[in-house]
Formats: sequence, structure tokens, C-alpha cells
Amino acid sequence: MNMSVKHVLLVMHYLPVNVGSQWPDSIKLRNAEQFWHIMRTLKKARVIICGHLYLGQYLVVCGVELFCTEASDPQLKKAQDPVTLEDNPALIPSA
Repeated sequence: MNMSVKHVLLVMHYLPVNVGSQWPDSIKLRNAEQFWHIMRTLKKARVIICGHLYLGQYLVVCGVELFCTEASDPQLKKAQDPVTLEDNPALIPSA
């Protein structure tokens, strides 16, 4: 990485954190601990955008803003085990 870069926006597919739901947590980034060690060491990333969660969520981890994107359809309910489809029309993108 070019060390003269002040800020990094990182876009990734899989989540680097647990979100409290069994299915997304089971498919998160396999080397998440190593990933966050690098993030803390470099201190360059300010924002991470990631998908594969199927529900919109905003977190702050190690001082980094983490935006989890929604699915186009179906949307999942937050922190549900077993995984449950969202039934609130206001939260379903295609409704």
C-alpha cells in the first residue's frame, strides 16, 4: 500500500464481523481477526462497504465505519435465528 495515501475506502463482499445472526456470521470473512489486525496497524481505512448480509446495517468497528448493504430482494430480519424473511413492507426494497 502506498503509505502517502491518507484515507482508504474498502469495498468487499463478505462481512468482516459477526452481526448476531447465525447464517451471516457463519459465512463471514474466514480470516477476520487477521483482517482487523491489519486494519488497526495501517490505520488508513475509514469506511468499509460490504454486502452479503441481506439487510442494511451500520456498525463502527475499530474506529472504521462499516456499511452493510441491503439485498434487492429478499430482505432478512435483523439478528434472527433461524434466518427470517422481513415482512414489514416499509423495509422491503421491492414492496
